[in-house]
Amino acid sequence: MINVQHLTAEDFRQGNLKTVFPEVYALQKVNENTESGSHKDLTALEHTLLVFEHLKTALKSMRLPKHREKKVLNILAEQVQNYDSWQLLLYAALLHDIGKKYTLRAQGKFTFATGHEDKSAEMLPKLKFRFGFGAQDLKYLQRIVKYHGATWGLVKNICADEKNWQKYWKPFKKQFRRHTYGLLLLSYADLQGSSLQKTRKAEYVKRNLWYKKLLGMES
Repeated sequence: MINVQHLTAEDFRQGNLKTVFPEVYALQKVNENTESGSHKDLTALEHTLLVFEHLKTALKSMRLPKHREKKVLNILAEQVQNYDSWQLLLYAALLHDIGKKYTLRAQGKFTFATGHEDKSAEMLPKLKFRFGFGAQDLKYLQRIVKYHGATWGLVKNICADEKNWQKYWKPFKKQFRRHTYGLLLLSYADLQGSSLQKTRKAEYVKRNLWYKKLLGMES
């Protein structure tokens, strides 16, 4: 098993992990420029490394109330099988977009990667023995990767319809239960690793606040 917690984005940038994570390095040739402004002339590899970096510091940067931070940390510390939830979440940050190599399409000057979440999740079983994922680890990882886009959509919808935010939040929380914490944290890191802060600053600020609000809410 690889202790992913000890890896850094710089390890990847220096090319030290090409034999271990070839699927991640393949994203170096995937250049994105989405119409929404979430990715502007950003390689999927660099985006992935930014997400990985931001996930590691997500709870600190959110500055949640101490009792909420403790609860989230306790849940993420729970053992799934061979890995705990936090370690699997870090793997998810590295692997959440590997399907973009196969789904990225251009339309004029913009790109889109519809279905990349499903494709990324579909690729994960091939990595089971390389990383020592147990069956339950793989199930957890696939759920996080498959639905990270749905979490992005959740917060996007809430920001567009703030008065009715519970309409989106309640069914999401019911569907994902304790996966909710991991999904929100990964999606928050996904926001920090996007281009939105530069391209649509007001939208970035609004979403940032909603991630904190949702994760800070009492269950």
